[in-house]
Amino acid sequence: MRVISIKNCCARIRVIVQLMQYHNKAYLLNIPSWNWQQGDDVICVAELKLGFIAQSCLAPGFSTIMANLFAMRSNSEVMTFFIKSLIEFAIYILFFPCI
Repeated sequence: MRVISIKNCCARIRVIVQLMQYHNKAYLLNIPSWNWQQGDDVICVAELKLGFIAQSCLAPGFSTIMANLFAMRSNSEVMTFFIKSLIEFAIYILFFPCI
């Protein structure tokens, strides 16, 4: 993995890694210079997908809203307002799912 070479070369560099499978996270924890407090982070696509599915069970439609939010690519003011509204709604759903 390239991240091991980067961290061995310069341990103070902040690294954000995107993984396809969650079980590869264990390899990152074995890097001596890996430090969560310095901002090193792991984004696992499989965990992200499963998290969206689980959140959609608690709040139906959440995964659809997030998919639409990620798919938008317009810079108009109407879309900016729409995106802000969707983000506020998604935050409301995440923090107050049972209300």
